[in-house]
Amino acid sequence: MSSESTKEECLAWAAKDPYGVLSPYKFSRRAVGSEDVSLKITHCGICYADVGWTMNKLGDSKYPLVPGYCFRIPDDYPLALAAPLLCAGITVYNPMIRHGMNRAGKSLGVIGLGGLGHMAVKFGKAFGLKVTVLSTTLSKKEEALSVLGADNFVLSSDQDQMKALSRSLDFIIDTSSGDHPFDPFMTLLKTNGVFVLVAFPSEIKFSPANLNPGIFLLQLLDLES
Repeated sequence: MSSESTKEECLAWAAKDPYGVLSPYKFSRRAVGSEDVSLKITHCGICYADVGWTMNKLGDSKYPLVPGYCFRIPDDYPLALAAPLLCAGITVYNPMIRHGMNRAGKSLGVIGLGGLGHMAVKFGKAFGLKVTVLSTTLSKKEEALSVLGADNFVLSSDQDQMKALSRSLDFIIDTSSGDHPFDPFMTLLKTNGVFVLVAFPSEIKFSPANLNPGIFLLQLLDLES
């Protein structure tokens, strides 16, 4: 608590219009009252939702807009390394733990290799899973295998590569925000496999026929966005 009675000049990074470009922004904060808590922010995470708000994707943004969020970080953890875990990290970690994707020896498919995909691959390897990255971008193969340590890379637009992976995955976590077909990926799951969507495509469509091989597959299908 603080009994500050004077206003304080603050510096932030803000979007001034729907272009979403962040630039330095100074503003005066009201005096901290007896029921307020004053926090010093040294690092700030920016997630996909923040980007959407800076560009007024939902039509309710008010400018200037300062995106981001701050959480209490353990004293022994480097603050600069914590920021990526505040959004992309927890977005994939939470459903992976909830659906048992931390069982060593199981197979995981990760659709997309953006911020969410990076974290999904890292967690998957840390959990002892056999990780396959599924992407439409061949140039990401080297990064997936050599940098992130994925076990396999499949070009999802290559029907032969996809067919070779049929019914081989225990889990799939979909991190691709762009609109894309779901049916080709459903066929990669084993019976009773789990498909988790953490991205935000504009529509979700799949054929019930692709769920027939496992009667419980539909029950385990979980869309988290």
